[in-house]
Order: sequence, then structure tokens, then C-alpha cells
Amino acid sequence: MISEKEVLARFQLLQTKGIGSVSFRHILKIFGSAEKAIEKLPRMSKARTINIPLSENAEKILQDLQKTNQKICFYDSDNYPKNMRALDDLPPVLFYRGNIQLWSQKMIGIVGTRNASLPAIQFTHKIAQALSEKGYGVLSGMALGIDGAAHQGVL
Repeated sequence: MISEKEVLARFQLLQTKGIGSVSFRHILKIFGSAEKAIEKLPRMSKARTINIPLSENAEKILQDLQKTNQKICFYDSDNYPKNMRALDDLPPVLFYRGNIQLWSQKMIGIVGTRNASLPAIQFTHKIAQALSEKGYGVLSGMALGIDGAAHQGVL
């Protein structure tokens, strides 16, 4: 279990300009924790200034997650979906609601434009519904348009 201080530190690193998913994992590997990285990184960089956002920004993220009943799962957590661990550029953190163990089932990703035409939305809805009926889970963003149609089709 990751401590709340470490979670806050990880969010600070993830919000730092120039730190992406790959460099985030490398930094944690080198320093052992985000807390230690935040303490040492700014003093180590000679090539450029590293401006790590304030912890208040990270605290706001946690508050917003609690308000919306969302949970988080970091790439090094036991419950991180095993099928996603094979990705070279795996997301360092996942935000979710519900049962994360469902991600172990067969999944299909459906993503698309926010400004989809009505026929595209209807088609996506039908595909997602058919996939759901065949036992597939559908992964998608929460945007309007195609993503939203995919979720509605599954439900």
C-alpha cells in the first residue's frame, strides 16, 4: 500500500513539466520513491531548472477524486491490470470507479472524436452493445461523442 504522502509526491512529479510516463518510472526506479525524488531532483539537474508543482495541487487532485468517488491505481500496485503491464508506455496511474478486477477480462478499446456525426454515434453504440453481449468489456475515455456512445452501448 502506498502512503498518502507518496501518492501526493507522485502526483507532483506527474504534473512536472518534462516528466512523462517513461521518465516517471525511471525516476522512481532511481530514487526509490517520489518523495525522495522531489527532495533531490531540483538540486541535481544542471541542464535545466525543474519546477515541481506545489503539494497543494496534488492535494486538490486527491480531494476531487474523493468527491467523485474515484480510486487510483499506480503502475507498481498489485491491482494494476496485468494486460497493461506489457505496454512500453503504460500509464503510470489509472483513475477508475468500480471493480478494477474487471480489467482482467477480454477488452476492446473504442475511442474517437468528440464531434461525431449521428450515424457514427449510432454505429458505435451498436458495436459496443454487441461486444458487451459477447462478453467483452469496453475501454474508452469519458469524452462526449464516440467515447460516450461506447459506454452507453455497453450499459
